[in-house]
Amino acid sequence: MTEPLRPLSIGELLDRTFSLYRQNFKLFVGVSILGPVAMLSYQMAAAAVGVGSTHSGVIQNRGSIIVTVIAGVIFYMAGYSISLAATVRAVAAVYLGKAIHIGEAYASVKGRVLRVFGVLFAAGAIAGTGGALIFGLGIAVMTGAVAGGKAAAGPTGAIVGAIVGTVAVIASILMAIRFAMRYALSLQACVVEDLTVGASLSRSKALTKGAYKRVVTVMAVCSVVVMVLAFLFAALAQVALYLLAPRGAGIFANQVAMEIAHLVSGVLGAPLATIAMSLVYYDERVRKEAFDLQFLMESLDGANPADASSVSPSMG
Repeated sequence: MTEPLRPLSIGELLDRTFSLYRQNFKLFVGVSILGPVAMLSYQMAAAAVGVGSTHSGVIQNRGSIIVTVIAGVIFYMAGYSISLAATVRAVAAVYLGKAIHIGEAYASVKGRVLRVFGVLFAAGAIAGTGGALIFGLGIAVMTGAVAGGKAAAGPTGAIVGAIVGTVAVIASILMAIRFAMRYALSLQACVVEDLTVGASLSRSKALTKGAYKRVVTVMAVCSVVVMVLAFLFAALAQVALYLLAPRGAGIFANQVAMEIAHLVSGVLGAPLATIAMSLVYYDERVRKEAFDLQFLMESLDGANPADASSVSPSMG
């Protein structure tokens, strides 16, 4: 870390995210590569048991397909969990001024993989279910408004109802996003503070309270960058195929090219959101718990300040 801890604006959070990524490119690519590679391995395994199969062949090989899919999902989720946790550890070390290597980042999450997976699963399930219910409520309001308006005032009422319903749907989307963002820092709380699944979710809700605009904005910018990378490498893959096979490439060649493009864009884009959310996590601790002062006191006391988990998460 080259600058002292202090509250950061949204622009500063984004600037520091890209700066940390650029300055530690090999480290973050190295610790994030496991997730995309696990995904690619899963997709290739799933394709291998299904490519070229007839309907009867699929039925005959149903058992192997199910086993392959289940094993692939487990391998992917394990790789994804390890990769995210190692990235958080790498950010914690770099941001707080400690050198760390790829192997050390991976080693630091040993024994926590199941807990990290539990946090990711629970946060995703709660956010997804809650968001779906909120959005469903918006759709129900829109349907009722249109039907009620039409019954009360004919076509004009239906138009008014549609406008009211559209506003309700937009509001439900915003509310669903806000609900989901309550759990955006669960992974960081789990990895940095070594919390249980439930405690990590509660910790995230406490840290994100009053900070939804910052969390959503930072996450949205990172998501746009990742989507642009995916589009760019997919386009490059298609250009390469056209140059190598101007008369048209086969289905297999197209699939291979796109999988390589997805892998490259995934490896390059995967660290961004994790780095950004890790910085938001520390920033919220600075704002809500004076983490910068705690960190300074730990440094003066001679403790290892680079290990964020050694600093109390609250002022007590």
